[in-house]
Amino acid sequence: MSEAFLSPFACAGLTCAAFALGLGLYRKTRCVFLHPVLVSVTLLIVFLTLANIPYETYNRGGGYISVFLSPAVVALGVSLYKEAARIRREALPLFLTTLVGSLTGLISVVVPAVLLGAPKELTISLAPKSVTTAIAVEISSRLGGVPSLSAAIVILTGVFGTALGPLVLRL
Repeated sequence: MSEAFLSPFACAGLTCAAFALGLGLYRKTRCVFLHPVLVSVTLLIVFLTLANIPYETYNRGGGYISVFLSPAVVALGVSLYKEAARIRREALPLFLTTLVGSLTGLISVVVPAVLLGAPKELTISLAPKSVTTAIAVEISSRLGGVPSLSAAIVILTGVFGTALGPLVLRL
């Protein structure tokens, strides 16, 4: 494999290209199982495996993409700020549903992991599955989990939530 191709910029570009392909496929089919994130991750895994590119080499370019995760999370705060008055009016129901949802998300993965005898590192990595990727990576790394596993779990949780959420809500 060419050294130029293994540069962090090339790996970041590869990620963007895989996502663009996944997005195009999803837009054409609207199949929930062809979610752009799921397709792009699959394409990247297959490509890296076939090209014999170590994940560590590929992930050097991930830092360039990760830089955009934190500002994206902060940008969500702008929408919250615009709705501050409404949020204050609905503070109690928002607090209670957030508390119940957070506890349910945490308990639904930690309790089974503990009961099944999962290693502590795995349990810690699974715990932040219902937050943003940037926050999950930080939580996982600070508590002794595997940040890349936490990121993958958050992404899969989001994909399955996106795929099955509308169906559950219709039912």
